[in-house]
Amino acid sequence: MITKAIATIEKKIGKTKYGALLTLVGKLYSAFISYTTLVIIARLLSVNDFGVYTFFVSLISFLVVIGSAGSENTLLSLTSEKKNKSQKSFRNTIVSMFLIVIVVSSITIIILISSKNLVDNLVQISYYSDILIIMIWAVFFYALIKYFKALNQAEFQFNKAIIPENYIRPTLLFIFIVIIFLFDINNLINISISYVLSFFITSLVVLFWRRDVFLKKNIEYYSFDSSILKVSPYFMLIQLLNQLSNFIPVLIMGVFLTADSIGVFRASLQTTILVSFILASINMVFAPTISKLYSDSKLPQLKNFYIKTTKWTFAMGSWISVIVIMNAEFILNLFGPEYREWKWILIILTFGQLINSFTGSSGYLLLMTKNQKYMLYITFFQIITVITLSVLTVNYWGVYGIALSVTIGITVLNLLQLIFVYKKIYIHPYNINFIGLICSISFTLVIAFTIKFSYFSQQTLLNTVFLTTIITIIYFVLFFVFGLTKKEKRNGLYFIKNLLKLGVT
Repeated sequence: MITKAIATIEKKIGKTKYGALLTLVGKLYSAFISYTTLVIIARLLSVNDFGVYTFFVSLISFLVVIGSAGSENTLLSLTSEKKNKSQKSFRNTIVSMFLIVIVVSSITIIILISSKNLVDNLVQISYYSDILIIMIWAVFFYALIKYFKALNQAEFQFNKAIIPENYIRPTLLFIFIVIIFLFDINNLINISISYVLSFFITSLVVLFWRRDVFLKKNIEYYSFDSSILKVSPYFMLIQLLNQLSNFIPVLIMGVFLTADSIGVFRASLQTTILVSFILASINMVFAPTISKLYSDSKLPQLKNFYIKTTKWTFAMGSWISVIVIMNAEFILNLFGPEYREWKWILIILTFGQLINSFTGSSGYLLLMTKNQKYMLYITFFQIITVITLSVLTVNYWGVYGIALSVTIGITVLNLLQLIFVYKKIYIHPYNINFIGLICSISFTLVIAFTIKFSYFSQQTLLNTVFLTTIITIIYFVLFFVFGLTKKEKRNGLYFIKNLLKLGVT
């Protein structure tokens, strides 16, 4: 019954729009449930233990980029080409990529376990060796999930691409953490085991769903696809550098500061995911579309697509950013009263994500249009910027210096991506309506600051809800007036009119 309903919706609105809808809802659900889980974990653990846990979560996120061997973007970029060539060529590609992921992720785990004592002496992380032995296995399971997500995404099987990582995995972890809370067995070991179990069970689900990959007909006449080795190192290195820009600040804090600082930083960074999830959703759905439009030489359509997606990404990202900035103290208080004083960390990091949404899918445009080497140069420059600024500022400004370095790094990355997209593909995402959108955001921010400091100096739940409601009304009224085209306004009014009719009936 559910499958038939899903098929009906998909047929009615089209695969791409259905994928966008499913991805957006999935990212929203994942962001909410993951954030709730993180808040509970922060409440269950001490600030130091929470810092240790978040250090390893960051480490796993970094290592899985190595373990997945660039499979995500490799499959996305090669699928159309291989399918056009022959079905056998496509099968060889997906099986070869799977074997590479298995080998590379296994080697990664072996190296980390072998070097645990050496690293333990370098970082100021409590129980490093003990927690590493537990959590490192998540790299293998997570790499499998990433591989199958990319495969399903490349074949426009959005249900199988989105549901495991965005619905099943975060829900499992949430359930495990609630059980830990109810049975009062809240310690770092049990929470770490729960983290790994959530990936293990999800990996079994994706393996079962795509067991067709291992059918006899797919592997009987198998031959290794060497073309993967020409592109996957580029993609892996780019992803590695991207993730390195997130992990390096955490590593520097682990060396120069304490686990407490990592916990505070992670609480703020996780909050900014609420801003970036919209861009991540759009990137995931439209990466194959970008590749196809470019390979078909449909540059006008590609430009139009880039303009539309960037406007809506920035519109939604800005709205969430203003809400987060205005309620930073209240949001961090959810993790515990000791986090509240670090609100400026959250505000600084939120500005970084605002810049990220401002440039839209510029990074994916470079990756999917055979400009990987430029993306590699840009990302490498960002890494150097973040490392240099972090090392220079950490001893003077502590975690504030790290947050500022990360935000500057994000700004540098996105502006350079934008420049290279224009230089190499001759497109940009801005038009006259974008100026109206920027004005809407600026006016909303000024009005919100005025209202907050005049009437809502105390950040209670009631004040937060009231201020958020005011911000939302002001922003969307201004956005409707200044940020939309005449056609978009007509469509918007038509949608609201039908919605009201539906409510009356």
